[in-house]
Amino acid sequence: MEIFKTIPPEVAALIPSFQLDLMKSKLPDYSETILRLKKQLEQCPYIGETINMEEHPAVFSYLWGFTQIHICEYDREDTVFGYALCEENIYRSGWRYYELSVLTQNPLYALNIHPHDLTIEGKLYINCPQFFKRPPSLEG
Repeated sequence: MEIFKTIPPEVAALIPSFQLDLMKSKLPDYSETILRLKKQLEQCPYIGETINMEEHPAVFSYLWGFTQIHICEYDREDTVFGYALCEENIYRSGWRYYELSVLTQNPLYALNIHPHDLTIEGKLYINCPQFFKRPPSLEG
């Protein structure tokens, strides 16, 4: 496993400031996480690339209380696109563009650094099955 001496800038841009400070202070402990985030970033579709997909990859997820923002596209500058699930008010949920810098500078958001295999549609169904249909990826 690669041991990082610094966090690559393109990966650091994804991480909220309070998490970034913690990761920097314990860098050897987070090498596996940094490597995973780097790979996720390399595989992340650019803006507009998932437009005709039946299901969208949940490449990155930001969490704040009962709100989850699942990102499926990133322009590699500051714009990301994804689905915001507001479990307290499902009617405020939906597909949106975000400025990544706003998400990472808000001390209330945390980047989910744990690996996952679900699509955005899979996450929506698991969290709120009464509002979302079971996606094909969860069939079988």
